[in-house]
Amino acid sequence: MARISTYALDSDVTANDKVIGTDSAGTITRNYKISDIIDFLNRNGKIDIAGSRFKYIRPSSSQTYGFLRFTVDQGDTPKFSIINNLQLHKQDLSETELPAFYEAIEGSLVLIQKSDDPSQFGVFDWNSSTQNSSDTNVYDIALTFKGGNGTLENEKDYLISLLLFRFDDYRDKNKVINQATPATTWSMNHGLNKKPSVTVVDSSGEKVVGLVDYVDLNNVTITFINPASGDAYFN
Repeated sequence: MARISTYALDSDVTANDKVIGTDSAGTITRNYKISDIIDFLNRNGKIDIAGSRFKYIRPSSSQTYGFLRFTVDQGDTPKFSIINNLQLHKQDLSETELPAFYEAIEGSLVLIQKSDDPSQFGVFDWNSSTQNSSDTNVYDIALTFKGGNGTLENEKDYLISLLLFRFDDYRDKNKVINQATPATTWSMNHGLNKKPSVTVVDSSGEKVVGLVDYVDLNNVTITFINPASGDAYFN
């Protein structure tokens, strides 16, 4: 065998290229495909930075960790759009323990994406996580589908990543309160814990102007020259 330094460099590296190495079991020299090395590194959490990796399985699978599945079998290729709950093992495929993460991201926006095809994905509200009473290694995750494309595929890997942490904390709080009885003074509790802008629309659909007095961060009075009924919009 010639010295390694005498071989030409290949600048066109592909997933099917091979490198030579030694198998730790028996110290046997073997060829290794680039694609297999990448897959090994991903499965052991050495490369993935986009999220935690899980394998989608059906309930009858023998996979013992690192899986996501449905409580009720949804077949080989369920659409992301039908997902409103999943079961996740407490460990991802790299055997990282994640229960604290599951709990911390409640109320957040998450992405579930096929690891080798980013065009297959779903965006979800992560509503809650509850340890399963029958199998404490499994967590029941309640989700709300927000958008996406494609399907899960049986025995394929998916990345779960955080898009926006507790997004409700960052949304502008707003409220609409109806005043059904005509009055010159509206006393309203909006409960937004701030001094919001106030817009009034009367019962005929016309915008009207009143004098807004901020009693505190949660209460206002709105005074009009003539009695009025309608809606107050707090933004």
